[in-house]
Amino acid sequence: MTSLARVLRNYQITLPKPFRDKLRVKEGDLVKIEETKGGLFMTPVETIDRDQTWFWTPQWQKGEKKVDQELKKGKVKTFKNAEELIKELKK
Repeated sequence: MTSLARVLRNYQITLPKPFRDKLRVKEGDLVKIEETKGGLFMTPVETIDRDQTWFWTPQWQKGEKKVDQELKKGKVKTFKNAEELIKELKK
């Protein structure tokens, strides 16, 4: 895919719609721009709120995978209310 973009005031460039759609880039997103031998290489960047970084630690992700496996195996119990859950936990 090839397209032209004009450099505007303050050196801003508008990404053509086909590229925005393909990269799923929306207003306010961050992109990483790297210089290569052939020109510039742009990659969308996902950011994580600082107060959510714990979820992405290797230890937490390992636990998430374990839970997903147990859910697939049907190792799940449901409870009608908190009292039933507490009763089960005390066993």
